[in-house]
Amino acid sequence: TDEFGYTYVLDAENILTEDPNELADIIIQKDKSLNFTAIGIESVGFQRWLNKIIEHKDQNTALKIFESYNPSIPGIQNQKQRRISSLKMIMHKVKFNRTLQVLIEQLYEFPNGEHDDLLDALMIAMDISSKYLPLKII
Repeated sequence: TDEFGYTYVLDAENILTEDPNELADIIIQKDKSLNFTAIGIESVGFQRWLNKIIEHKDQNTALKIFESYNPSIPGIQNQKQRRISSLKMIMHKVKFNRTLQVLIEQLYEFPNGEHDDLLDALMIAMDISSKYLPLKII
């Protein structure tokens, strides 16, 4: 987020894998190339083990991890939809890299689209950004 309150979404990937080691390697590689300030990991399914796997493979990347909410509580689908719906309130302050077609399609198709994984990831990123990363003007 910049000094005018705009959030820039530069990159997003929708990677489907059942191998947490593969996902950990991808996260570590992306961190090395982009030098993330923070990394949000959802604490559901095998993702809850990613923190430990990344910690074992790369301490520097592991220090940047913030775990997100635990969506295994009852009624999570409604909560997830409410959370993603709240994006509408801030969309005028979000600028997307035009190459992020899948994310943009999910925005247009929500809540009737087949997938909303990238929207959920966007909300996690924005939540972590607002809670843990103070605005820095350089």
